[in-house]
Formats: sequence, C-alpha cells, structure tokens
Amino acid sequence: MPFAILANTSGQYLIEDFTVSYAPSTNIFVRMTKTATQRRSAEESLLAVGDPAFDSQKEPLLDALPSAATEARNVALQYTKGSTLIGNEATKARFLSLLPTVSVVHYAGHYVVNENSPANSRVVLAAGEDSPDLTLIELLKLRIDRSALVVLSACETNSENIVTGEGSTGIAQKFIAIGAPLVVAGSWKIDSDRTSTLMQAFHKNRRIGKMTTAKALREAQLAAMTDQNGSPTPPFYWAAFAAIGGYTEY
Repeated sequence: MPFAILANTSGQYLIEDFTVSYAPSTNIFVRMTKTATQRRSAEESLLAVGDPAFDSQKEPLLDALPSAATEARNVALQYTKGSTLIGNEATKARFLSLLPTVSVVHYAGHYVVNENSPANSRVVLAAGEDSPDLTLIELLKLRIDRSALVVLSACETNSENIVTGEGSTGIAQKFIAIGAPLVVAGSWKIDSDRTSTLMQAFHKNRRIGKMTTAKALREAQLAAMTDQNGSPTPPFYWAAFAAIGGYTEY
C-alpha cells in the first residue's frame, strides 16, 4: 500500500500535505542521490516508447493500448531532443540501442509478471524478433550510465512480490541496480486511459513547471483526485505510481 493514501482522522490523504518518495534502503538513497546529482542536465534527451506492436496471437491476454501510444507521443512533445518508438518501431533491438544514449526513458506498454519464473518477467516490445521481449534476466546484464530518470508507465512495475525460492518479480529496483538513480513505477494493474492523462501531466509539471520528479508526480496525482465534474476519484486511478531511488532537483 502506498504511503500517499494513508489518511488522517479527517480523511485527508498524506499526499495532500507531503511529497512522498521511496528508497529500498538508506544506502541506496544516498548512493542514488549522488548519482542523480552527477547526471543532471540542462538539456534532457528522451526515449519514449508507446504501445509496442506485440503478436496478439501469442499474447491473447494482452490488450492493445492506443492510449499508451498517445501518451508517448504527447510526452515527447515536452522534450526537444530524443526518439519516439510507437507500435512496430518499438522493437527490443531499437530500445536497447537507444537506452544508453538518453537521459530520460518513458515506457508505456505492458509488463508481464511471471510468478513461476520471476527472472523471465518481461517488458513487452514489438514482435519481429525470435525473443522480442526484454526479460528481467536480460535487463540485469545491462548498464545505463547516462539515464537520470526511468518512467515505467505499466502495470505492476513497482510490485516487489517475492516468490519463495525464485526471487522478486519487480522491475523498478532492477533499473536502479543497473544504474538508474530514479525510477517512477506502478504497484498494481492500472487503467490505461487515466494513466495516460496522469503521465502527460507529470512530464508537463517537470518540464514546464520546473518541478522535481517527486513533486511533479504529486501534483499530477492531486489533479487526478477529482474528475471533470469535481467528484472524488478512487485512489486506484491515481495512487499506483511512486518515485523510487535518490533525491533529485529535477
């Protein structure tokens, strides 16, 4: 359960009073804060991935995510430099070739948890290769020395379920392990349309509002707490995502 939705005796959520971020440990917080400071750049470059065109026959349980494609395109508009991979363009080869070259990564698609073999939990990418998806075991062989922020706009990317004898199914901490000082990830299965709106607001807050990542996410979540009619929105729709890693001023 995210701390952001803890409520006081008046029913007010913690996030309404405080900006919340997380770290797996004090040691990681200190180390990733130092890394984030070193990687801060006045001109951020972006890799935005949206709705990779997976093989629907091999993945009958996954839905196409047109909102994720829109999300990636609109997020990219907030940056002056970078690459956007949508649909068939979002192959593992293209993703891996661009990953080490950018300062901000935004992935909007599916993350599939494999509880029987957590190391084979995977980031879904476009079909066309023998092994089109990026598994956790493949991810842990990488090293990213430039990225300052990784945003995982997908289901259960911050889920750290431990399978006895097998390991963790989560991917957010894996990105920290390979060098990302700050990761934004979600804890449960999310609503694609509302997440798209949330993420676009988040990046706009960072880029135009000049907010820190944690504050930009908080402001986007506060805006999502009510619908267009002013009625309260359940936390399911806005509280899934969290900033994990070190402290940053970007």
